[in-house]
Amino acid sequence: MRGQENRTALVLSGGGARAAYEVGVLRALAERSAAAGPSAPFSIFCGSSASALNAAGLALSAEDFAGGVRRLTSFWLSLQVGEIHRPARRWLSGSSRMPFADSKALFDPAPLADRLARELDFGGLGLAISDRVLRALCVTCLGYASGQLVSFFQGRADLEPWQHRLRVGAHVGLDVKHVLASMAMPFLFPAVKLNREYFGDGAMRDFSPLSPAVHLGAERIVAIGTGGAIPGEQQRSAQIGYPSLAELGGRMLSGADGLASDVERMRQVNRLLDSVPPASRSQLPWRSIDLLLLEPSRSLESLAIEVINELPKPARSLLSRLGDLGDGLLASHVLFEPAYLEKLIDLGYRDALASSGEIDRFWSPKID
Repeated sequence: MRGQENRTALVLSGGGARAAYEVGVLRALAERSAAAGPSAPFSIFCGSSASALNAAGLALSAEDFAGGVRRLTSFWLSLQVGEIHRPARRWLSGSSRMPFADSKALFDPAPLADRLARELDFGGLGLAISDRVLRALCVTCLGYASGQLVSFFQGRADLEPWQHRLRVGAHVGLDVKHVLASMAMPFLFPAVKLNREYFGDGAMRDFSPLSPAVHLGAERIVAIGTGGAIPGEQQRSAQIGYPSLAELGGRMLSGADGLASDVERMRQVNRLLDSVPPASRSQLPWRSIDLLLLEPSRSLESLAIEVINELPKPARSLLSRLGDLGDGLLASHVLFEPAYLEKLIDLGYRDALASSGEIDRFWSPKID
């Protein structure tokens, strides 16, 4: 790879507080890539939902990957629920009406917006792109009026936007608003207006999260997942009652992860291309892309359950009112508390170390 343009992409799949798991994986990746130099082993960064924050932080530190990972780690470990979001006033009033009557969402994200404005300086993106350290940063959001998934990206001038029926790539100048829009989980956080449309969580209805990286020219992709069922961990209760608001919301957010199916599609295309004679591959509309998928070894809701009793009383009260003190499904997305976030980061780090052989094989030069 030395002397060639870096076309390796990092795809982060989102999931609210679950995105802290990615930081643990990234710590291990930074350690294993340190010998190659300080620059990031990726030139394309794609994120949606809370992972838009991680992707932006890393892209802004493309010349110092280890330093960027350290800053992300410190950021996540310093978070607390009250510093990230506060309940809307109608919800706090104790009214029996739905909390959305006088507010646009359950939580007010103003504390998060203020902190991101301090933490992320998007002025550095242009310099990283002109220095050819960064090919593109991409943040995906869902347009509520159009129903389109829009991948807002800032990158090299020769990168072309794309348009499909429900998927659009727009070459823009990124700022904190794009990150906040991608993180705006439905009902929990208010949508963000970008240009003429309101946008929300980029992981919703995103069944092709690898697609933006491919459009941006990726030849190799490292994807980090934060969802999916863990075999043997999902058990049905003997008595199943009507699902609570937390169960409905948590299942909706967890179901938004389309990474697993998209990875399988890409692997199928790779297998198909491997069966085609090299001379004929140029006639096909696809190209083979090296892919590495890293995922949790255990369900993240089980981690959330372990720390619920350590939460501040207001946070426990809110989860109790929503009916989420049992399975932790919604809590695994919204618990921005150090006890939980530290467990996520630690699990990500240990999972990546356990996959060190697979990681090293992925980075090894390919010999034809």
